[in-house]
Amino acid sequence: MAWTLTFALVAGTVFAMLIVPALAAFAVKGGKIAEEESWIVRWLLRLYRPALDFAMQSRWLIFVGATALLLIGGIVFHLWFRIFAKTG
Repeated sequence: MAWTLTFALVAGTVFAMLIVPALAAFAVKGGKIAEEESWIVRWLLRLYRPALDFAMQSRWLIFVGATALLLIGGIVFHLWFRIFAKTG
């Protein structure tokens, strides 16, 4: 039963990710989809591009920040695991 469910979920995911978008392209305007960006994509790009430029110019700051967040997360996980996983 578990294998059947697993195969059904994998097949459904593949169908949803590959087949449905291709079929939807034919359903929209006879297969021709506009190649212009929507207003929300333009708005998000206006936010993303300056952030990306900053991240590319200050790679060490981003690296140190990501490393610090990873270490803090590990410490918090360790402390919470000790609190909630007490046995005996």
